[in-house]
Amino acid sequence: MQKILTRAIELHEKGETGESFFVYDQTLVKIGPIVFVPVPFEASSEISFRLRAYSKYGYTLALGCTNGSNSYLVTQDQICRGGYEVERFKWSGPRLDENADIHLINENLKLMEKL
Repeated sequence: MQKILTRAIELHEKGETGESFFVYDQTLVKIGPIVFVPVPFEASSEISFRLRAYSKYGYTLALGCTNGSNSYLVTQDQICRGGYEVERFKWSGPRLDENADIHLINENLKLMEKL
């Protein structure tokens, strides 16, 4: 947390706001009816369940901590409940909006349409 606060102070003193979004390269792998979706976080199981529910493929598997490891990724409805994972989501790794789970799911579903 100290690193994040130090960075925020440095940016403020320079009159900068810092990055406003998080981007990472994404490669989905499809083998028959199976699609592997790498996620560079330790994602909540609900994210994986929702990807499966909305996917047109028979087997959609979210692979956590791939393409990097950026702490926890919780769902928007978990934030109000707090807890260790939520605090890690808020204060470590890249700063994400509270609805980052929705963006991750929607963007990966768009990529699945192109497979």
